[in-house]
Amino acid sequence: MPHPPLPSLVALRALEAAVRHGGVVRAAAELGVTHGAVSRHLRDLEQALGVELVVRGARRLEPTYEGRRLGAALTPLFDGMAAAVESVRRRPERESLRVSVDPAFAGLWLLPRLGAFRRPRPGVEVVVDAATHLADVAAGPVDVAVRHLVHRRPEADGCRFEKLADALCFPAATPALAATLGPAATAADIARLPLIHDDGREPWHLWLKAAGVAPPPDRGALLLNDLTLAVLAAERGEGAVLLDTVLGAEALAAGRLVALSPLTVRIGTYWLVTPAARPLGRPAREFADWLRAGLGGGEAGA
Repeated sequence: MPHPPLPSLVALRALEAAVRHGGVVRAAAELGVTHGAVSRHLRDLEQALGVELVVRGARRLEPTYEGRRLGAALTPLFDGMAAAVESVRRRPERESLRVSVDPAFAGLWLLPRLGAFRRPRPGVEVVVDAATHLADVAAGPVDVAVRHLVHRRPEADGCRFEKLADALCFPAATPALAATLGPAATAADIARLPLIHDDGREPWHLWLKAAGVAPPPDRGALLLNDLTLAVLAAERGEGAVLLDTVLGAEALAAGRLVALSPLTVRIGTYWLVTPAARPLGRPAREFADWLRAGLGGGEAGA
């Protein structure tokens, strides 16, 4: 069954606002028009309906019985229309950033600096996925990944790899343990300290070989499966740990550990991994730039 024709919705809205506010001035302010425009809409509505809706006095406008009845009936209808429109209105997508890094990078480099990235971007949701495997950057939902690779050439279908920094490794220990070596410690002296290994014994063996020292006997060593744990153990004075210039910077700057030798050995590279075909959103682009500044020799700030 077809609906009977309705008067102008603009005029009906003007009446509803005028009745609710008790005058045209506040109604005009709410509707964003002049009070003269509201008065014209009321006259047009009265002409369309053939009934007087307001009494026009010298100082203010008073609704008639019909005007009050119609205005009161219109209020819930306009409220319902507004709610219906809001329920389907497309809202801006929430900005988010999902980053995949290995646990050591997350704990030793990213988290101490992440606030500097987040503070200027309070509306961006940041999700850090700390895992040893390379997440599916090409298909998502990960936007950006950072991976430390030692031997193999970086490659993954649909991914772009960009070199961020070499992992230049050196021995470190607490200031107290370093003091036991004396002011002119040699690589042989360092090798006699309790050695803390992460990810097997190979990194220490590579550094000792570069220093011209044979690896010590395996007895007495501490082996842990994550560099974060190895650093914590070293900070507690359990022995010397092999750090790199990326992940060791925080502990050195805070004075919890000190370098035992200026000799560094490159053991792998840190890579920025991004999708080759999928464009990065604004937070991911800014995060990639922030990583390049922080790991490329700059300061990771805003």
